[in-house]
Amino acid sequence: MLLLRQAELDRQIELGRSALSRVEARLRAIEREDEMADDVVVKTAPAQRLLAVSHSIPGFGPDNIAPVVNEAHGMLSAIVAAMGLNPDRVYLTCYDITGGESGKHIEMFLGTPIPDSVTVGKDPAEIVLLPGVEVASCVRQGTTREVWPRIVHDVMSWIEEHGYAHVGPGRDFFLEINEEDPSKQVFEIQAPLRRPEDPVPAVAPQRLRPGPTAVAA
Repeated sequence: MLLLRQAELDRQIELGRSALSRVEARLRAIEREDEMADDVVVKTAPAQRLLAVSHSIPGFGPDNIAPVVNEAHGMLSAIVAAMGLNPDRVYLTCYDITGGESGKHIEMFLGTPIPDSVTVGKDPAEIVLLPGVEVASCVRQGTTREVWPRIVHDVMSWIEEHGYAHVGPGRDFFLEINEEDPSKQVFEIQAPLRRPEDPVPAVAPQRLRPGPTAVAA
């Protein structure tokens, strides 16, 4: 009984620390909300073919995404090695949201760009097409919990302040992964956007049928 009680106390302490970290990150964001980010740029993100694994997630934010990303990254890295692809590569997450507010389903894809010569993935990985689109882009360095709340706030605020409309979920690039010192990790967020008068572009990843002339499924 004492061991069970100790385990429960340890779990509650860890949950408390996690909640405190989120609060501290949000307070730092609030302190800077009057500052306009000067490192957000608009660029055209080209269409990319990705080797990707997918998982359902309950929502956005580090607590929902980080545990799934860590597992998916390990899985996809092993697949990349098994397929004989260059291990020194960039990974990214992108998302597909289906259903209404009452039954929303979020599917997260963790992927890495591949050349046209790769037409079939190794299970459970598959080939998906990430459509090209105009995005607001921002690159930051730091830990996930430190960087993500602020970078999302800055990019969304920049889009609104400059008269754009945000279009669908973003693409999150892990430009540099540093497991020994997470504070040195480098991330890029790409938030699809458009002018209010422009048509809504397709932004969700599309599964491709395997084969030498892979097409959208």
